[in-house]
Amino acid sequence: MAAYITVGAKTSHGGTVISGSPHTTHNGIPVARKGDKVICKKCKKVTTILSGDASFIVDGAPIARDGDVTSCDAKLIAIQQAFAESDFDVGSIAQAAPLVFAKSEPDALFGNSFVEDDEEPIEDDYVITNLGDDVDKIAADSPTLQENIKDLQEADWNIMYGPDSGGTYTNYEDREIVVSEYYRDKPAMAMHALTHEVGHATYQGEIDISSRDAYIDSKLKGEGGAAIYSVMIREELLDNGAIDIMKPHSDPNELKTLVSAYEKYGDDHSAWSEAGKVYGNRKTSTTGEKYNDFYGNRYDEYENEGNLNELLLNF
Repeated sequence: MAAYITVGAKTSHGGTVISGSPHTTHNGIPVARKGDKVICKKCKKVTTILSGDASFIVDGAPIARDGDVTSCDAKLIAIQQAFAESDFDVGSIAQAAPLVFAKSEPDALFGNSFVEDDEEPIEDDYVITNLGDDVDKIAADSPTLQENIKDLQEADWNIMYGPDSGGTYTNYEDREIVVSEYYRDKPAMAMHALTHEVGHATYQGEIDISSRDAYIDSKLKGEGGAAIYSVMIREELLDNGAIDIMKPHSDPNELKTLVSAYEKYGDDHSAWSEAGKVYGNRKTSTTGEKYNDFYGNRYDEYENEGNLNELLLNF
């Protein structure tokens, strides 16, 4: 007999259950099931609940219990003490509030968010990207992006629009993410650009200056890491019913390669390397050079000046 899981429950990786049944609640909080989502603090990505009680089906899926596992091998930790078992009987639970099943109202059928009576609406906690309300609204549907931007802002990073001619980039020294002014009236594209740069700021990667080719490969891997981060956020947004921030304006073949790498490896160094191959012949938004040439020329410049070690700075 194990306590069942509700939205807000924790995991052994420090994660939090973020989705649950749209129909069934306990004390007003959605009950989680196999297939529902968890934001993993350790893995820094959204994972999936993989197990549940197959004999206790809630809205088409097994109810999740204390001790069940996620796709990153974390164990679920219940935050309430109502129990689920094969012969579950609501009336037999003396000290736990019963499950509340679907009502006829549309809001009860199609919503799975909740706010306690004494809390402010969750929207008040959403980050302000400084890229406009439309971008903020899209970002609000990605718990991972919310957490990463909050972490960056707490570390004194700033997000802003910059001149179109300057492109979109991450400045590690000044702790700035600059998105081209060109995207100001294009929220989906601005969001895609933002996720790429947050990927750079969050996953800085390792730089190899042992040779020119090694340096280029390591920087392309960094670009791949940022691209995979965008794909991860895109998947999270789509899962939460938000718009597609990549498909409308991305090269279909490139997007297919990136999504395939993410599906095959997850947010992993192997995926970064696979995605990095896409970037070699793409042009940078800052100089218009191909990435291979951009990083190769940078290596040559610093090597000629005898300052290769400065390339170890992430910029």
